[in-house]
Amino acid sequence: MRVSIKFLTVVFYQLLGYSGIHGFETEFFPIFMPNVKPTKPETYLCTPVRVDPTQEYYIVGFEPNATMDVAHHMLLYGCTMPGQTEEVYNCNEMSSANQPGLKNGSPCAKGSQIIYAWARDAPKLNLPNGVAFKVGGNSQVQYLVLQVHYADVSTFVEDGKTDDSGVSLIYTEEPQPKAAGVYFLGTNGFIPPKSTEFMESACRITENVVLHPFAFRVHTHSLGRVVSGYRVRRGLNGKDKWNLIGKKNFRTMTYSQLIRLLGFTMHNGQ
Repeated sequence: MRVSIKFLTVVFYQLLGYSGIHGFETEFFPIFMPNVKPTKPETYLCTPVRVDPTQEYYIVGFEPNATMDVAHHMLLYGCTMPGQTEEVYNCNEMSSANQPGLKNGSPCAKGSQIIYAWARDAPKLNLPNGVAFKVGGNSQVQYLVLQVHYADVSTFVEDGKTDDSGVSLIYTEEPQPKAAGVYFLGTNGFIPPKSTEFMESACRITENVVLHPFAFRVHTHSLGRVVSGYRVRRGLNGKDKWNLIGKKNFRTMTYSQLIRLLGFTMHNGQ
């Protein structure tokens, strides 16, 4: 029996009740791995950063510092509390590989949300005008935790190199009129040899909000072939109506840009 991992990330924004401020200045804040040297394949490492609890920041873009030859993928979590407060710790949620000498924990111990996902040499990502992730201050995001998945560690074991993969955050202190979010659906399971398996995951919106998806990405590990995402809503006739959000093969798609979505909304109960 073997395992396959698949997920779909849909990036959305929600309209808020205050006006945007145009012409604001932005700054960069790097969150990089502190020259780690993983020695076991399929290692997941996390490094946490405390956000200033007295100041709110608005993240409007992401500039990755990574290559697919070293990092299989990266996730940036927003946490109320991280899984550990050490500079680096094991955070293997899909693997039993642990780096010796490090503590173990989940990316977040409390208040977990995904802010950014990267893979396959994806370039810089700028959010649409007026859209931002709010962190620090009175927000639920008091820590940012970078997770890097090292599928192949030969460059570290054979060449003795270390790694500083990560992402630079482009942020402003000016409030933005739209709140960004990531709608993340994932699944895994066991696939018998020489067989085809279909896996499903669903998550109902339970808040009285209107979400405006503007992009999506898919991701799988070695056995995954196609990931499809749908919006499902109940019609007046009592039957479910399925609308395709996106369908991609992670192994052949390009990550040169997110797939853009236009004129699409999601509501409570869908």
